[in-house]
Amino acid sequence: MFLTLVLEFHTLKVYYFLKRIFVANNKKLIKITFGTPLERFVAFLIDTAILFLFLAIVGSTINTILSQIPAYRNFEYSTFFLGSIVSGLYFMTMLHFHETTIGKKIMGLKVVRSDHKRIGPSRIFAREGLGKTACNLSLGLGYLWIIFDKKGQGLHDKIAGTVVVKHS
Repeated sequence: MFLTLVLEFHTLKVYYFLKRIFVANNKKLIKITFGTPLERFVAFLIDTAILFLFLAIVGSTINTILSQIPAYRNFEYSTFFLGSIVSGLYFMTMLHFHETTIGKKIMGLKVVRSDHKRIGPSRIFAREGLGKTACNLSLGLGYLWIIFDKKGQGLHDKIAGTVVVKHS
């Protein structure tokens, strides 16, 4: 009786062990392919063109309206601030809802956390607000980091803990 109980216990342990291995090996393996610097640059150009067209229409409309006011001056500064706000909102909103922008979607790219999970609002702000500000203050050197990094991360990606990957 004792021998039977011990054998059943060991059989149960072996079965449980084998089942865990089987389940672990049965998980879907996901191949991660990082976006290339060229793909990211083309996506950036597409997004920039979209923003430029939008801001040209909105900016000229606002300028037409505000130019009627005699005290209205420094249109260049207001256009710069409008462009910065609209650009930031575009990137943050698109990443929050879609994990991608229109340019990245066309190029088959999306932004995820470094552990390949969905990007959250705090990382989006860190990437688009803090990280891209740091890249711009470094005169674009933070963006060039993408070329030399093995995961293709720029300074803004490093700050936020994000990577740009191809859609799977």
